[in-house]
Amino acid sequence: MTVKQLFFICITYFTVILFFSIYWAYNYSQFGTFKGDEFITLAEMLVLLSFLSFLSINIFVSKIHFALVIFLPLLLLAITFLVGTALLLLIKSSEVRTDIIGYSLIYGLSGMISIYLFWYNIYSKKKDSTKPNA
Repeated sequence: MTVKQLFFICITYFTVILFFSIYWAYNYSQFGTFKGDEFITLAEMLVLLSFLSFLSINIFVSKIHFALVIFLPLLLLAITFLVGTALLLLIKSSEVRTDIIGYSLIYGLSGMISIYLFWYNIYSKKKDSTKPNA
């Protein structure tokens, strides 16, 4: 797999998160029955999408420790919660739609950063180590 394919998976990952967050921001009231259901379902979907994306990158691009693939989406969720809460307190948003889209965008961007940090750097180092020294 080349860097272009890794970039394609990364862009697809962010696009799916973006479309899901827009859909969920405008339709959460049809599915939630209790207060807070919208964020629990949002977190479940974001973690599931991240896990599937990270697993596919781990299978097709380059392998990292499998425990990191499993726990990285949960770590991203915690980081997103802290950063998102701080940003939303500064913005003083009172609408659930902006909260959902804000958390999703922060989660998607942090996922793309983690893809770059873990897989792209490892892939480029492996590729450089296979070149013969001239």
